[in-house]
Amino acid sequence: MPYIIILAIAAIFYVTGFSDTDGTERLLHESGYKSVQVQGYAFVGCDEGHHYRTAFTAVTEAGESIAGSVCATRFGTPVINLH
Repeated sequence: MPYIIILAIAAIFYVTGFSDTDGTERLLHESGYKSVQVQGYAFVGCDEGHHYRTAFTAVTEAGESIAGSVCATRFGTPVINLH
């Protein structure tokens, strides 16, 4: 019985995706954003095929506060989506 529960939890994570805290911070800093705060899994802002969905807030080089998500497939290039 415990194996079924473990498999069910693994299936849910596989279907819904994950967040990538380190990758998101690195990408945003490399893109010129400052004061990056990663907020965990992004429930909105990414396409269905993206497995990594990470919400964030940051400050642009011009000093404007923004919010968005970084989305990526398992082996693809991440994309920054601003909300």
